[in-house]
Amino acid sequence: MLSQEILGALAGGRFVVTVHALERMIERGFLEIDIRNVGDTCSSILMQDHGVWKVDGLDASGEKVSLIVAEEDDLLIVTVFKRGEV
Repeated sequence: MLSQEILGALAGGRFVVTVHALERMIERGFLEIDIRNVGDTCSSILMQDHGVWKVDGLDASGEKVSLIVAEEDDLLIVTVFKRGEV
């Protein structure tokens, strides 16, 4: 999957949230709309180690956030965090 396809999948809600990511979303106050907004507001998308992508953008309230996503059968949201948190 190309970076533009990943962003399109995020913005279009075509992703699966892993259990770990769901736990982090609850802990950090993220909603699905925040993930989708990152797809629309991406400022950086980079391939990381182990074949995952780090996607930086803004959540629905305009805060800088990052997603770690992986490609398997579906686009998986592995974890979410506010920038400066990790």
